[in-house]
Amino acid sequence: MAWVRGLLTALAVSLTFGAAHAATVTIEDRGTLYRVGTVTGTFADLEDRLRAQVFYDSFTVAQRFVREVNSQLGFPHVNPFIGDDGPYFVYDILSSGDPRAWTWTDVSTTIGQVTSLDRDEVLTFAVAFAPVPLPAGVLLLMSGGAGLVLLRRKRGVA
Repeated sequence: MAWVRGLLTALAVSLTFGAAHAATVTIEDRGTLYRVGTVTGTFADLEDRLRAQVFYDSFTVAQRFVREVNSQLGFPHVNPFIGDDGPYFVYDILSSGDPRAWTWTDVSTTIGQVTSLDRDEVLTFAVAFAPVPLPAGVLLLMSGGAGLVLLRRKRGVA
């Protein structure tokens, strides 16, 4: 049975390290868990990905996401005049083609609306990965446990 303890320890260690994600925040919105992280690039290059976000095309959903994430993803946009901003949660595109977004600001420690971003400037945008899946390690652990139960039953019957 020492090998079973060793297997379970190895699985626990792999789950601990495998579940860690750099620079992501898990939030819940309307009963669904999302892992929110960032991507850096121009809006022109990332437009399709940003338009596919759950908060795109919804002023209020974008606000909820910014409030939940607040400063947890840092302030990648340094502005000495008006304060630093967090990643941009794009929710709309103006007729000029420039995106509008919500962000978290460090000056007022609150949500701020950015009415126009330069589509060709390299910026940091928020992206949501949804829904948060059950870690594969947990499924592996459950199937291994079921296999051990079946093996034990088979040995007991024989």
